[in-house]
Amino acid sequence: MTEPTLHHVHCPDAADGHRMAWWQWGDAQAAHLVVCAHGLSRQGRDFDVLARALVARAAGQGRALRVACPDVVGRGESDWLRDPLGYQFPTYAANFPVWAQQSNGMLQFTVWTGMRELGVGANLQHYNPVIDDAVRALTGVPESYQLVAQMVYGGIVEDAGEKPGENISDRVTVIG
Repeated sequence: MTEPTLHHVHCPDAADGHRMAWWQWGDAQAAHLVVCAHGLSRQGRDFDVLARALVARAAGQGRALRVACPDVVGRGESDWLRDPLGYQFPTYAANFPVWAQQSNGMLQFTVWTGMRELGVGANLQHYNPVIDDAVRALTGVPESYQLVAQMVYGGIVEDAGEKPGENISDRVTVIG
């Protein structure tokens, strides 16, 4: 990939929320990720030369790499805040866990796919905060950890088989 792809993630704020943009270079399914975070008055595209070089170097070594270059709110392709007093470190810092959570999903998918290629079956279960206490009691996961998902794995007894198709419009409504 010689040019990055632009992505957005919705972040909450005191108003209706805003979109934080981020630029992705390299293999979207790569398990290895480099994050390039700009300074206060810059933007993610400032890292184009570095990101391109990192991805090319990894490819030359036969490795897959993903480079993500976010635009903090009010910079680059990210939304502007309604309240100009919101441009402070706590706002910027609060956006990154939201962005990281979205990026984590790709890592889960990559691990799951890789395990299948090795002949190992896996079942990925995403957690809901309602069950966090029960899971912590059962597993001993420290309170400081945020529970996101659990991947149960083992041998493949038989292929899952075909699932009947479903009309997506029965489950999703687009407004606007």
